Amino acid sequence: MPSTEKAHGNQQKSCSVCGIIGGSGLMAAGGYIYFHARKFVTPGYIPVSAAFQMVFALGVTTFGVATFLKPALELIGTRSSNPIPKR
Repeated sequence: MPSTEKAHGNQQKSCSVCGIIGGSGLMAAGGYIYFHARKFVTPGYIPVSAAFQMVFALGVTTFGVATFLKPALELIGTRSSNPIPKR
């Protein structure tokens, strides 16, 4: 039985539209989580749960930015296949 990797090639890895849509969705989700957590923050007091939500939201947003920019970086050719040079 042939492998699905060989049948599809690199089509799933280099889908620009998928990266833009997925990255935008992750950034929107991160923004929603962050601003929802901000509702519970009062001057001088940050609940622990709100702090965890804000850190999680920043992580989701960062992952969204990376997903969003990956197709653009591949198009301009700044991504190398081996970023760490061998000595």
